[in-house]
Amino acid sequence: MDSALPSPSSKIQKLVKGQDDGEDKDIISKLPDCILHYILSFLPTKDAIRTSVLSTKWEYLWTGMSNFDFDADLCCQKMNNLNLELGTWYFKLVDRVLFRDSAHIQKLRLAFSMPVNVLRPFFWVYHAVKHNVQELDLSLPFRKAILLPRSLFTSKSLSTLKLTMECVLKVPSSICFSGLAILHLSHVTFLDDQSCQQLFSGCPVLQELVLYSCGWKNIKSITISIPTLRKLTIQDCPLGPDDLLDSEIKIYAIDLISLRCQTYLTVDFSFCNLSSLVYAFVDVTNWGSSLSRAASRAVKLLAGVQGVKSLRISNETLRCVSHAENFLAHLPTFHNLTHLEVYEYNPDEYTHETLMDILQKSPSLKSLDIPEGLDPDTCLIGEDWILNSVPHCLRSCLQEFSISTFNGKVAEIELLKYLLKNATILERMMIFCSETLAADLKKQEEISNQLQMLHEGLVKLHNRVLVKL
Repeated sequence: MDSALPSPSSKIQKLVKGQDDGEDKDIISKLPDCILHYILSFLPTKDAIRTSVLSTKWEYLWTGMSNFDFDADLCCQKMNNLNLELGTWYFKLVDRVLFRDSAHIQKLRLAFSMPVNVLRPFFWVYHAVKHNVQELDLSLPFRKAILLPRSLFTSKSLSTLKLTMECVLKVPSSICFSGLAILHLSHVTFLDDQSCQQLFSGCPVLQELVLYSCGWKNIKSITISIPTLRKLTIQDCPLGPDDLLDSEIKIYAIDLISLRCQTYLTVDFSFCNLSSLVYAFVDVTNWGSSLSRAASRAVKLLAGVQGVKSLRISNETLRCVSHAENFLAHLPTFHNLTHLEVYEYNPDEYTHETLMDILQKSPSLKSLDIPEGLDPDTCLIGEDWILNSVPHCLRSCLQEFSISTFNGKVAEIELLKYLLKNATILERMMIFCSETLAADLKKQEEISNQLQMLHEGLVKLHNRVLVKL
């Protein structure tokens, strides 16, 4: 009976060709355009465009989709690098979609690096707004200031705007992104205090803001107040000594939940009234400033996140703030902090004491995590771990400690000994071995014996993890 069943390939052939007259039948093309547009929406734009060669019906069908991703560089790879014709071909495709009369556009991404008259993308954006675009992603090759259409800055349909361009951003005096929830600005240089202030003030419902390698050289002092903001990412990428600025940027965001700040301290950022903050990642590096100036800015950043519940901090941040005069006195108390992660922690004469100061100001800390392990070439050893006083949280509330990429080096074992001796209510210690140590069963046994001499509750180090219960 099984032999009588048609094979999957024969089923497909009958579906396409039909069964009555044996002639080829294009069944898919007879579907309503709305269904075909839905089918095409699952394809990358470049593949959807290729369907235009199937038949006359399909020639312009792809232009009726609602999502478009026009990446000229990607197309260039697929066009055998025919750069001479690529520009014209790319521009015609975009024109065909945006200069049509009907249909809304949900998502539009335009990314290209070839030279183009500034008026062309101006009109592309203008028509995209006319089509009530909801998500707009522009990566433009301009290095001179350009003015985007005014209608963009008053769009009621726009919910996401991502803008990448290495030039000054000029904005109109009237801005109202009434529905904008997500704003990403990359490599954009702000014109002056007033226009920058207007831009952010015109986003009354913004929930996510990303500022990546933005230019602040024209900014003296601004205040960004966005009560609805929930997620903020700031990342600096300075290019030279000219990027060391006196610009002051204050950010107020009472509903902010997540903050990622990776900065070279070329700009003086400060965070105010972040009373809802749950997670923060602070990674600062001194880019040529004096040690005291950089330390002052770094301490100010930490003070701004004092209400956070989970903090991830880099070793470079510890090193930077260690140069602050009377650091412990200026460091606020992290009353809500329950989880601390130290990224790339390499305790030395600077960073070790600084971390202990932060622990001293964390009276509610329950969990300490060192995910990358320690560098044995730079770490403290032996008596260097002993301080005049033990942070209060180690003896009052720290319940969990974990360390990854554990190699069993002297410095790492000294750290574990320090914690086992002073973290008196520790409930669980997790040690994730490196691949090298995981393969060395003899060394695992030796380390286990050393630690069990300090605490009988430790189970043996086995393969990847040792747990203290």
